[in-house]
Amino acid sequence: MTKYALVIGIAQYDDPSLRLLPKAAADAEAIAVLLKFHGYHVTRLPRKAIAPGESTIDKTQNLTHTAFIKELKEFLNDRATNQDAVIYFAGHGFRVINSITDEAEGYLAVSNSMRTSGRNAIAISDFNKLIARANFSSLVMLLDCCYAGAVIDQKSLLKSTEDTILDKSNYCLIAACRDFEVSREGPEHGLFTDAVLRGLSSDRAENGVITSSSLLGFVEKELAKVEQEAIYAGRGQSIPIISYRSTARAPTINETCPYQGLKSFDRETAKFFFGRDRIIRTLLQRLEQSAFIPVIGASGSGKSSVVRAGLIPKLEESGWHILDIIEPGIDPISKLKNTLEKFFRDHEQILTFRDLYPRIDADGLRLVLENLPVRGKALLVIDQFEEVFTLCSNENDRRKFIEWLTQVTEQPSRLHIVTTMRADFLEPCLSYRSLAQLIQDWKVLALPMDEQELQAAIVEPAERQGYQLGEGLLDLILEDIRQEKNCLPLLQFALTELWEHRDQQSHTLTLAHYRQMGRVTGALDRHANQVYESLGELEKEWVKRTCLRLIRTGQEEKDTRQRQPKQQLLELAPDRQTQTIINSVLSRLVDGRLFVTEEEGGEAWVDLAHEALMEKWDYFRDWRKEDRELRRLRDRLEDSLRDWHEHHQDANFLISDGFLNQVAQRWTELQPYLPPTAQDFYHRSQERERERLSYSADIGAFKEHLTALQAKLTEKIQERMAQEPLEIDSLSSQASSELVRDDELNKLQAEIKKFLGLAQRFEERMQLAQISADWLSSNQETLAQIIAEFAIACSLRSDAGNNNMLSQEEIQKVYADINRYLDWLRDSLMRGQPVEERLEVPLKNPLTLHKDSYAEAFEFIKREWLPAQLSNESFSELERYVNYLVNYFRFFLD
Repeated sequence: MTKYALVIGIAQYDDPSLRLLPKAAADAEAIAVLLKFHGYHVTRLPRKAIAPGESTIDKTQNLTHTAFIKELKEFLNDRATNQDAVIYFAGHGFRVINSITDEAEGYLAVSNSMRTSGRNAIAISDFNKLIARANFSSLVMLLDCCYAGAVIDQKSLLKSTEDTILDKSNYCLIAACRDFEVSREGPEHGLFTDAVLRGLSSDRAENGVITSSSLLGFVEKELAKVEQEAIYAGRGQSIPIISYRSTARAPTINETCPYQGLKSFDRETAKFFFGRDRIIRTLLQRLEQSAFIPVIGASGSGKSSVVRAGLIPKLEESGWHILDIIEPGIDPISKLKNTLEKFFRDHEQILTFRDLYPRIDADGLRLVLENLPVRGKALLVIDQFEEVFTLCSNENDRRKFIEWLTQVTEQPSRLHIVTTMRADFLEPCLSYRSLAQLIQDWKVLALPMDEQELQAAIVEPAERQGYQLGEGLLDLILEDIRQEKNCLPLLQFALTELWEHRDQQSHTLTLAHYRQMGRVTGALDRHANQVYESLGELEKEWVKRTCLRLIRTGQEEKDTRQRQPKQQLLELAPDRQTQTIINSVLSRLVDGRLFVTEEEGGEAWVDLAHEALMEKWDYFRDWRKEDRELRRLRDRLEDSLRDWHEHHQDANFLISDGFLNQVAQRWTELQPYLPPTAQDFYHRSQERERERLSYSADIGAFKEHLTALQAKLTEKIQERMAQEPLEIDSLSSQASSELVRDDELNKLQAEIKKFLGLAQRFEERMQLAQISADWLSSNQETLAQIIAEFAIACSLRSDAGNNNMLSQEEIQKVYADINRYLDWLRDSLMRGQPVEERLEVPLKNPLTLHKDSYAEAFEFIKREWLPAQLSNESFSELERYVNYLVNYFRFFLD
């Protein structure tokens, strides 16, 4: 049978005596999202459209008396006829004393209601009559408003209720409070709605079903704790509201471990993920309202699991398309582009993305969002968002990545983005206004689980596998957890250890082994020590070094994990034998569940199983305190290395000056911790610095030589004057004639003239080369794009008979070819060296296109674009270089 729901949440009121209720809209939206997820056809009031066929409760919109009655009648008389129905109301309620009978009558307030007179309010007696006329199969009505009990609690209304609603066969009404009480609010929802939402969660299900009776019992118990009394009326059978039977516990024994150690829960293990219904409901609700939702919590609060195992499976069940999850890492831009590219799957979609790709850098994701290859909604998850600040060292890339992500909120979008981030990285987000605003408006906090949620997370997975907890075990675990903050990874690790030593005869997790393994707080340290102590001394040293390679050393004690390519860890070894030892160590740590490995782009990566390892393994915690400045220096050096590679090994991005001196001073200590690529980068930087200093030294020596020549010339003149005394008034002319006849002096004069000419030309050349190099740097992006597009067009034209389109990868390689060559050209300009002296081929890999296609593109640049740009004579140096550039592909690649 189809189920229908009418959900009303009124936040706006015209009467000044009725305060605005933004939480009423939020409460109603949370109920609407939950019911919709469980198959109800939901009508929201007041609503606004957020996508085709999708709406949300609008907290800024009025709901008038006329509109409310019209929608209520349509719902009762059309949609809910002969169906199961739920009506939920959140807003103001009030009482008005009837001047004739002196009896209080209850009203539901809409936006244009007047409190003192009851004008435009919905009299509860009229409300009852409208419902009485409807022909539904069953009705559950939930009222969260002040004086809600007036619906059934006033004597004058009780008969009206009995005569109307209660003659229905299956009916249940639960009101938030008695007729004289106000309905109170909690930090996130009204107290009544919060209890309803928790009462509808899976861990409250009896035999997989939430009924009106079980919901009532839970709500009454919860409200009693805050001294608010729920009012109930009903008739007929207990009404099923939500069914969880599809996830009911397996009836047979299953020996698969349901706990995850230090790993996050994900799609595959979602069936073992319990206790997080509340935050998942909130996420579903927020996704109905915004396209960008940041999930923020402390390390160890379970953020990733909530999204991966809680949110994603529920969205998939609702028909959402899920993109590959991204962890930003050192190059978030590339990861985002790659994930989007994989989303365009068939041939036509690939062609569409190929057209969009060159425009992403300029336009961001706007065109991609407009051309998503799906009809429904799509979700992109950015897990461990803090890596944007800890691992990505390029500020331009970081800002661009953030701007692109936040573009999803600029207009209605089918792509929604959820990020997870550690709470201690909120401060860096404040430097990016669009991100900071979205965090302020839409953040979802991964708060610590309450005792009921923790109990579900501990007990439910074991029971699903046919196991139980031994007597006293749950109480002791909960007692231990109360002493620890954000201890979910430790809890999961301890439960995994418990499972490995379970009693398979009685199907029980035992209290005795829990005590033996060190309980929640000691289980991880004890286990890690067992793995560590089983190794030899050399292996232990490499455990320490690899652990420290897998973290980013922050200021003070603020460290974060950073995964590394496995090959880069192996390259730390000075010889093959040591490399074998490192490989063995990595395998032992992975087998011991302390490290994890994954494949990405055909490359193996290694990561810590969880950041909890840094704090809760005593050895690791102590290692992190050693040589922190040295490790920060190593991180900076490797950041510079990545920056150099991203700029195609441009010499301008080698390290220099003060930082180079810092590295040099600690090189002996630093070298063993660096892979060969970083060591080579340092030596290149040193060589360039020596070259730069050498130029300065050459110029200095040249000037010294000129000074010596000038001194020698002066000395010769003085000697000549001493040998042939002359009258003072004829000294100048006579000395001049004598000097001209003196072969030695003539030779010196010629040498001085020659050196002065060379010096002038050298300085002019260096100046022109520097200007040209600067011009080329500022225009390289435009140059590369024009050359690449023209070269591709030339290639397709010459190969038209084959009708072969270039793949996206081939197009990217053409851009790389061009940029690598322009980098080489700019480098030769920066050095002021003739191209003829630097003809080593910068393109060592085979070209993507035939060299003639590139040559034609360069000719086009020279003919159509450069003359207009290079009209100034000072750019003659660059024009000379461009001539070589044009001819290079034609003649020098053969």
